[in-house]
Amino acid sequence: MTRTVKDPDVRSNEILDAAQRLFFIQGYEHTSVQQIIDEVDIAKGTFYHYYRSKIDLLDALFQRMFEGTLQVLTPMVADASLSSLEKFDRFFAQIGTWKFENKAFLTDLLETYYGDENALFREKLNKTSIRMTAPLFAQIIRQGIQEGIFAANDPEVLAEIVIGIWQQLPDAFAHLVLDGVVDEDALASLQEKVDAYQAATDRVLGAQPGTVQFFDMQAVRAWFQSGV
Repeated sequence: MTRTVKDPDVRSNEILDAAQRLFFIQGYEHTSVQQIIDEVDIAKGTFYHYYRSKIDLLDALFQRMFEGTLQVLTPMVADASLSSLEKFDRFFAQIGTWKFENKAFLTDLLETYYGDENALFREKLNKTSIRMTAPLFAQIIRQGIQEGIFAANDPEVLAEIVIGIWQQLPDAFAHLVLDGVVDEDALASLQEKVDAYQAATDRVLGAQPGTVQFFDMQAVRAWFQSGV
């Protein structure tokens, strides 16, 4: 039988598309590499030519999803009609929107994602996030300095620090989900963390207290009210 040869990018995206469909339908844990191979109708060697493992595939899938978000964020950051604080708000609102739209996928992955066996994967994903978003953050910070909102130096370094602070909040949120007890006390505790991290960001950027708001607790409540 003649084997169909496709452009590598086309084939790679076919594998990612199939994986995403199966992850949404069956869940990450219940989807095997063989099922993905069967879905795309390729040889096992072809799959492993592109992805070394299911975790490697998941890494690529997250990166592709995130790249789609960056396509929205990049023109927003370049928009001269928006202030630096408006860009901060929209930046994190857009990321929150992506997470809410992919809620079933993300919730299903939490237990696996935060398992000890995935510690290196989490670290890699966080580093990828910093690498991809730091240039955009640096532009926002630089604009904020010009506007007199921030009193800081070295926007590139500060962008990495701010992203590092922000990355702690999704972790706190995820553990709230995994604990399985989401009541007012738990949400109040999360609110305290949010306030502390936002205050730390204000200090890092040399901004007045309460300037930066990058985590919407109303969105968190909406997440749980719609069912986890």
